[in-house]
Amino acid sequence: MTRYRSAAPTADWSPSLTPCTSPPAAFILYEPILLGGPVGGDAIAPSRRPSRQAPSSMPSPWLRNFLKFPDEAIEEFRQTPFWAIRASMTLTWDREMRAMDSFGDDLTSFATLTIPALLVIGELGPRRLTDASRRLHKALPDARFVEIPGEAHDAFPIGPHALADALTADLPH
Repeated sequence: MTRYRSAAPTADWSPSLTPCTSPPAAFILYEPILLGGPVGGDAIAPSRRPSRQAPSSMPSPWLRNFLKFPDEAIEEFRQTPFWAIRASMTLTWDREMRAMDSFGDDLTSFATLTIPALLVIGELGPRRLTDASRRLHKALPDARFVEIPGEAHDAFPIGPHALADALTADLPH
């Protein structure tokens, strides 16, 4: 099986894939949603993209069925610049949710990872995600844990400076 590493996103936010020839030096995980599943579960089937659905509307079923967004919140989100980014990502969500569901809740396999990891959560992130991140932190042998005050699950687009500060806190200046 060939592993791939995502290269820099192209102008349409689609990553190009290049073969990965070495293991990663470290992991940075922001509120990973792989524990306590199912993550996608029954929400996957009704969220699948109908063949004639416009790419710009693809996030709607996911936001409605998986994240339980009300229609008003979906319409509000549609007006933000992040909508197009999310729309470009929805083509793989179905497969990704199924993969996350397959992890189950057993953390013993993570105890063998020797790669350093940084687990980051937002103080206001969903409890399901922050609790899973704390459990994963305890299971990983070489992990640091950082909580970003005042941020939620969307710190990467909403609080990028706070996230950057958390990621670089221990680096020499």
